[in-house]
Amino acid sequence: MSAIALLRPKKGRHLLLILGFVATNPLAVAQSSAFDPVLPTIAVTASRIPTRTEASLSAVTVLTRDAIEQSGARTLVDLLSQTPGVRIVQNGGSGASASLYLRGAEARHTLVLIDGMRIGSATLGTATLEAIPLELIERIEIVRGPASALYGSDAIGGVIQIFTRKGTETTQRRAFVGLGSHEQYQTSVGVSGGNPAFRYALDLGAEGTQGIEATTPANFSHQPDRDGWRNRFASANLSWSLANGGEIALASFATRGRNEYDAWGAGTFNALLHKDLTSNQVTTRLPLTEAWLSTLRLGETRDTSKALASASNVSRFATAQRQLSWQNEVALPLGVLLAAFDLTATEVDATTQYTRTSRIVRGYLLGWQAEQGRHGWQLTARHDDDSQFGGKTTGQAAYRYQFTPEWQGRVAVSSAFKAPTFNQLYWPDTGFGGGNPDLKPETAYQKEVGIRWQRGVTAAELTLFDARVKNLIAGWPPENVARARIKGAELTYASQFGAWHFRINADWLNATDEATGKRLPRRAPAALSAALIYDAKRWQAGIDFNAQRARWDDVANTTRLDGYGRTDLWWHYALTRSWRLEAEIRNLFDQTYETAATYRQPGRTFFVGLRYRD
Repeated sequence: MSAIALLRPKKGRHLLLILGFVATNPLAVAQSSAFDPVLPTIAVTASRIPTRTEASLSAVTVLTRDAIEQSGARTLVDLLSQTPGVRIVQNGGSGASASLYLRGAEARHTLVLIDGMRIGSATLGTATLEAIPLELIERIEIVRGPASALYGSDAIGGVIQIFTRKGTETTQRRAFVGLGSHEQYQTSVGVSGGNPAFRYALDLGAEGTQGIEATTPANFSHQPDRDGWRNRFASANLSWSLANGGEIALASFATRGRNEYDAWGAGTFNALLHKDLTSNQVTTRLPLTEAWLSTLRLGETRDTSKALASASNVSRFATAQRQLSWQNEVALPLGVLLAAFDLTATEVDATTQYTRTSRIVRGYLLGWQAEQGRHGWQLTARHDDDSQFGGKTTGQAAYRYQFTPEWQGRVAVSSAFKAPTFNQLYWPDTGFGGGNPDLKPETAYQKEVGIRWQRGVTAAELTLFDARVKNLIAGWPPENVARARIKGAELTYASQFGAWHFRINADWLNATDEATGKRLPRRAPAALSAALIYDAKRWQAGIDFNAQRARWDDVANTTRLDGYGRTDLWWHYALTRSWRLEAEIRNLFDQTYETAATYRQPGRTFFVGLRYRD
């Protein structure tokens, strides 16, 4: 059987200043691993090859497990909102649908991976971030900037890769239980262990809340009730070491969530949206020679949503992505050669009758990465053959120079694309127009320059970028009629003074429609995340501030979302070596704000939890 056959299938306030406190250990202080003053950090997403982050030719943020636990965030959406370049829009509180805008790109322009596997809806074009629990995550890597030359479609704004918990050679047990405002609860248990030949990790848990009144009376679907959320989740990772230094690994991830929402015309009916997300894969890593490592990954991800808008209105959309990836890394006299083949077969099963329900994409990748003396290079080219629209070629070229032991500069140019979604292509015409099967891919070209400085435990990095996006899909029926220009700057800084740790992430963005000159909606022109913590060893305390300036909610720039600044407090106390008490206050000053017009965000909330880790 061929591989292809196998895979088928408050108002007016302006942002003035934000300071705060964050995690207690140095890895958490430096959300960008480039700011880690103690240990070097390895990232793979920015080049598909393990690379020291201080030598990366892309803007990359790495969040370790310790950083996640010490961040004060209770959801993945909250955690990502603290990172540079990210704008989060959520239609209500925990569990409500969330969209992520990375570097000003559309929400559908960010590729999300779990352990190397694509996830997301092929009909909407976005991933269900709100359904991914933090307790299953070992680390997160965020690459800002186009990455289609490495991963193909979707990566115009960048890539977010989530790594689930992995096995260890010694037994480690963990558990968490917590309660908070709005009847919020979180609970999880896990264990990992093994020996030099076999390792395992098993985790499961549940979370939920009675929620808040998600919409305001200005929303045409408003219902004066609380919109709750619940989620059940589990993950398993097994790996076997081979005699030649290779490895075979199995990974499985699943979440099943349900959130209540206000649906138009539902009356007293309690509308529900069920969200299921699964990923299953087997990966084999084989060193064929001393200089040649070959990795083969085969798996499937599924994203399913089922909406019950009323007793008689039920809709279901399911996306299955069967994926094969064969990657080869060959050590050369100078650098590493990367060659890869990616095959993705996507199938859509829905209550909506699409004229086509499947596609196959073949991706061919060739790249080279090297370091010599003060110099670093990365060259990558990729061609994707899509059964819906044909071929697309993208590339990336980057260079880094170490001026002094403290100063480093880098430049890069890259191109990217986003294939149309099934909704945009094949949505049936119900009297208001349907999809457009003649749509072309959206394309982007970006120039980027960055400079980094580090002395001891203090580091700073400034990145400037300028991107042009063409053939943007707009209107209904959808057409390739829009063009956008996105320019911006990102500044990150981190340091420590004895027991005090400080970090700040600031970014500025000018994202406009080139035809009208209007700003792209929901992209704040400036955002700031800052934190300051005090580490007294047995206890730690911190304050986080996150803020955005005013922005528009619509394309016409007529509906204004006011700027806001939110303050969060947290405190951790070690009861014993293994037990820790955690307490948090989010939105300390009870500020009223919206990330999407007519959708509320929670006011002041409290949370207390007990964590065990041996």
